[in-house]
Amino acid sequence: MSQHSFDLDQTSGVLAGCNFEGAEAFMADMEGWPWMHENLYLPTDMSFFANLEDPLRPQISGGDPTASEVPETDVDAFSIPRAAQHPTKERAVTTPGPLQAIQELLSFATASNASCRSHQSRAQFWSSMSNQISEAFACPQQSAAQGQSLLHYFGTQYVQHFGTLWPLLSPQTLDLNALHPQLFLVITSIGAMYCGSAAGNYGVMMHTKIRRSLINALDLEEDDCDLTWLAQARLLTQVAALYFGQPRAFTYAQHIGALLVAQARKMDLFSANYMLGAQKKLEGMKSTASDRDRLAVWLQMEARRRLAFGIFRGDTYTSVLLHTKPLISLEEIDLQFPMCDTVWRGEKMEPSLCLQMIDNDHTFGRDMWASDIYHIALDRNEALPPLDPPAHELLMFGLQYPVWRFSRDQNRFRRLLGNDGIDEIAHLATRNKRRRLHGTSFEHETYRVDSATRHMDDLKMELERLKSALEKWEHALPLVKTFARTSLEKSSLMSGLLLFHLSYLRLDAPLGSLHQIQYRLVDHRSVDNDSVVSVREWTRSTRGRRASQRACDIWSMISREASNENSIKFNLLAFIGLHHGAVLLWAYAGGHDTSQSSNVDEEPLALADPERTVISKLQSSDVLRKFVGLYDKISSGRWSSFAQAAEALMKEELPEVNHQ
Repeated sequence: MSQHSFDLDQTSGVLAGCNFEGAEAFMADMEGWPWMHENLYLPTDMSFFANLEDPLRPQISGGDPTASEVPETDVDAFSIPRAAQHPTKERAVTTPGPLQAIQELLSFATASNASCRSHQSRAQFWSSMSNQISEAFACPQQSAAQGQSLLHYFGTQYVQHFGTLWPLLSPQTLDLNALHPQLFLVITSIGAMYCGSAAGNYGVMMHTKIRRSLINALDLEEDDCDLTWLAQARLLTQVAALYFGQPRAFTYAQHIGALLVAQARKMDLFSANYMLGAQKKLEGMKSTASDRDRLAVWLQMEARRRLAFGIFRGDTYTSVLLHTKPLISLEEIDLQFPMCDTVWRGEKMEPSLCLQMIDNDHTFGRDMWASDIYHIALDRNEALPPLDPPAHELLMFGLQYPVWRFSRDQNRFRRLLGNDGIDEIAHLATRNKRRRLHGTSFEHETYRVDSATRHMDDLKMELERLKSALEKWEHALPLVKTFARTSLEKSSLMSGLLLFHLSYLRLDAPLGSLHQIQYRLVDHRSVDNDSVVSVREWTRSTRGRRASQRACDIWSMISREASNENSIKFNLLAFIGLHHGAVLLWAYAGGHDTSQSSNVDEEPLALADPERTVISKLQSSDVLRKFVGLYDKISSGRWSSFAQAAEALMKEELPEVNHQ
């Protein structure tokens, strides 16, 4: 026997202690909280259609979970009937009809000649298949507007509701029949989610089936093709998974997100090279080309720009939701922020008028690259240039990369400095070079034998730069608010404000530990005692109170805006803020046995509701109930996996420390 071979008899004791079943159980026990949420509250695969007996979630407040019609109110991306997301048995797929109809649509869309078919042939096919979809999913054709097939009606619903949040396509040239068939089907899967429970069944099934074709490495093989449509389809599929709580939403959002970033870099989406060349071409066309041709060039440029920032936004959403590292930094995007919303989002106009509006667009900050504005924000001695609400919001998205760096490890400063350096950042004066040697004060070291003294000045400087950037962003708000005139601009302002408060919340709260405890309790798993000790210590700290105050502020902001008659459109950040805020206040309340603050000089924390619900152990369920109610309010009383998670947390208490 070779000296490097294994003696199975001698190792049998070791292998017995690490048998495959035991290893699998150990790996399952190490599961991260996003995947526990996914397994507990989201269907895991298409099999849920056949196995689902009842709605996954009981009614929280108001509304009919089996309603098939969308109420006559302004709905946003979260306004989907619960039954549309998670069909009841009556709408379950028990016959081959729905699957056959879906497969026939996919076969048409994924055929090798799919992009070569004429617009007329596509329109005829979509119209003919609308009848099959209507019959297979019991979705009445009369729900469609006059003169539209059912699939085209789903497309118009996408434009009306979801397209305003993700403006990847401009009405100036939008023709649903001209879209690549796979992109068209992605759009119908989203639009169907706004058309009642029967149509929602189609939306969920189409989403679940088409994303498999979109993750294939098509873009690695077709170097000479314009695959903008593929990136658009992937992005819409990624964000729809998160918005609508689709099967395996977190898994596919990360998977598709990674593919998107790779594709974007291959397409050179974040580089200025294409834009500089296209702009030069556009200027050279002024005296030689028609207005229609010139507008087409501008729209192509703007489509790439908005796709680039859309991929950036989608990546940031996933990062903030799952508390993971962003794959893209704003530092990488050498592009101006999206241009001339009036033309891009506006109703179809004459090309000459569009070009005139583009030439006269002098929106603040549009003369600079996003990467340059990012560097200015992080330079403590530079003033932030004036920005309009959408650009100001995107800058806050950009600051999430450094926020992640300093939020992912709450104990970094304690390990390196022996204290919470995050609370002790002072002005870092230039030190005497003679007292510095490889980051240590060598004169001091000659008089002691214990471990070297660390200052970590550069690390503290980087954190100080981040906090300075956040302060500059905040100080610019009075000016930015004067530019917020339309509902879309106010929605951008609200989105940026939510992300601003979430940034400080993430810096001060051990979100990973809090969620891990939350889902292990709900899933009846054991909780690590060290995590309990750490979290309970955090609840009694200054950082714990600061983060909890931010969570209260997030709830108050959303509650106040949701109560306004002309309510803004909430995007995914509202749900992310409530999701993180709910578990944070649950833990903070669990560490306070009474309504009194640990500091007698401070008022107890409370929600800004009429009852002034105090954040304490006695009122923990009341606090969570307020969060659940707000989930329903901003999504028109419909189903949300985040609301379900908060509701389940009402039955749990923060574990006590095991002193054994």
